[in-house]
Amino acid sequence: MLVCLDKITAVRMHGLIDKYWKQAIQAQKQLVKQAADEQEEVEHQQHLQWLESTEYLVVISEAQNEVKTFKDWGLDIIPHRQVIKSRNLEEEFKNEKHPFRLAIVCAMWLTGFDVPSLATLYIDKPLQGHTLMQAIARANRVHEGKNNGLLIDYNGILTSLRAALARYSRAEVGSEDESITPYNDLNQLQEDYAIALQSCIDHIANLGFDLQELLETEGFDKIAALPSAVNAVSTNDESRARFEVLAREVFKKKQALITEPKLTAPYQGRYNAIEQIYKHLHEQHKISLDINAVLRSLQGVVSEFINVDTSRLPGAESGKTYDISNIDFELLKAEFANSQTKNTSVQTLKEAVERQLQRMVQRNPSRIDYYTRYQQVIQNYNRETDRVAIEQTFEELLQLVKDLSEEDTRAVREGLSEEHLAVFDLLCSSKDNLDTRIRNRVKQVSQSLIEAVKSQLQQLENWRDKESTRATIKSFIYDYLYSEDTGLPVDAYDDSDVDNLSNIVFLHIYQQYKSANKHPYAA
Repeated sequence: MLVCLDKITAVRMHGLIDKYWKQAIQAQKQLVKQAADEQEEVEHQQHLQWLESTEYLVVISEAQNEVKTFKDWGLDIIPHRQVIKSRNLEEEFKNEKHPFRLAIVCAMWLTGFDVPSLATLYIDKPLQGHTLMQAIARANRVHEGKNNGLLIDYNGILTSLRAALARYSRAEVGSEDESITPYNDLNQLQEDYAIALQSCIDHIANLGFDLQELLETEGFDKIAALPSAVNAVSTNDESRARFEVLAREVFKKKQALITEPKLTAPYQGRYNAIEQIYKHLHEQHKISLDINAVLRSLQGVVSEFINVDTSRLPGAESGKTYDISNIDFELLKAEFANSQTKNTSVQTLKEAVERQLQRMVQRNPSRIDYYTRYQQVIQNYNRETDRVAIEQTFEELLQLVKDLSEEDTRAVREGLSEEHLAVFDLLCSSKDNLDTRIRNRVKQVSQSLIEAVKSQLQQLENWRDKESTRATIKSFIYDYLYSEDTGLPVDAYDDSDVDNLSNIVFLHIYQQYKSANKHPYAA
């Protein structure tokens, strides 16, 4: 909630917020386009959707001749008034799932208006006494997922706040605000912070790392100790996830004491150590954008074996394709055996393999067996934490990397693009040992079918939203596969095969092609 000096200022602020919010949306759209991988694109897209859906609305009382008053300032109050009158803004703002997320007010909603989820109050208006106490109480309600309320003061109300606290914090029992006196038990806040810190430290200690190693070392020794801490935290998925939860709780508890540095000072060393581990853990996560980067990070020698082909091959996502077939995996395993940070290496490689699998399965659902195999490896890894299990997991992941590399280049060997290979695999899924003549015919069908379907989609807008357009595409696929001229060879595929495969291909088209130009294979 933004509390403005007066009604004119509230409407002017709305105009400024609108201007810069729209600029933020355009900047976020660029980030979506520039995403380095699918995971990053999803994260940027989610934030873009949040920005685009968020509403910021003026909530002010009506006054006589207000249209003229605002017009004299070059402002138009009419659209704001229409919104205020036509909608139940109180109920919308109280609903934390509603996109109305920022209320711009002057006097309304400062008293007698309870919104437990309200977390931040921006104050740009002189307030005093009981009015000030009620205003700040808008942000101090207890709510799930909310550690504290935050006041952003643009007006210098600290002196007034201290006077109001001295006057009202012990008085007015039975008054309207008895239950909303600001939380002022700083000793309890400090104790909560200390408990959160110790819980995180104990978790790290149970994983075999003493935080004192980070606290008592300096310079290169501290740099050397940090990977050991991250390695301990990365013992398995559960240990890492629990550390992140505990660390974020520490960060939240310290935030609640942001105005009381004297109370957090005694714990600063331990806080810094936890923050360093947390940041380093997430820096490792950023490294694992692709398998090749991970392999290079695991061993410098590996880069000598990775060949980069700058020619664009069929199915390639970018101007570069990486050939890791010449990597000496035995050398990698030997390097891993001498590593002091085995857990971190396994976690990093695991994340890279998962990203690669998500991309490959999204493009070609026939590869789901690889993902099932990966999940089994990780399940076994999370059940055991001894050295043998960790080394076995690393070897299994390396073998999976080799197999994925071979699978990822299969489109080139088949003479197909990734897009056509996906359909080819679907059409061959129910057939074993097709001879060369039949396989070549199915390849031709895969290529021509996809291009014909995309041509049909060019003529249909939002084709997935209407039953009639979905039926049109489904019938087109069936007719295409059934036709003697364009379809599957009749000496290998009967009517029931065509009926079954047309449904499978339609489902693939529905999942992958939002439009002719918007799909995972688009350039």
